[in-house]
Amino acid sequence: MELTDVQFKERVYDYEDSQVKYDRPVVVDFYTDWCTACKALNPALDRIAQKFEGIVDVVKVNITKSDDLVSALNIQGVPTLLFFQPGRKGPTQTLVGATTSALVEKTIAEYLL
Repeated sequence: MELTDVQFKERVYDYEDSQVKYDRPVVVDFYTDWCTACKALNPALDRIAQKFEGIVDVVKVNITKSDDLVSALNIQGVPTLLFFQPGRKGPTQTLVGATTSALVEKTIAEYLL
């Protein structure tokens, strides 16, 4: 599911009051359409979303359409994956740059489950 910056703030994380809004763990993929590493990561994230369906959600934010959010969360490179856990203030973990599905799954297991 792709979210705008307003939807992200309302549904996932309100960065102004450091409040996670989501009711279960969520991985947020900050990407852009021209990013080769982002395109390469998409199939892995789709598989991970299916594998963890109902347990962990995977959402996407296009950084070219979300300037305020990118600035507020200090996103400096793509892809950037932020891992959010309900009841916590802010992301529990961050992965930046090209990564593997194995590392994403390991991060989910360590920080979200």
